[in-house]
Amino acid sequence: MIFEAVASGGKTVPQMLSEAAATVSFMPLVALKLSLLDVRDRDAFEKGHIPGARRKQ
Repeated sequence: MIFEAVASGGKTVPQMLSEAAATVSFMPLVALKLSLLDVRDRDAFEKGHIPGARRKQ
């Protein structure tokens, strides 16, 4: 399946991702120090969530 990108000069999404990957430095996710905030209600959060996720108080 080929994904066409609008206003991209006729490049496909895989082509654009490949070009970006060649010019952007790799950074491991842990280095980004991101937080995941789960905004679902308490019951949904307690039934299951991504490890390390925090629930909105």
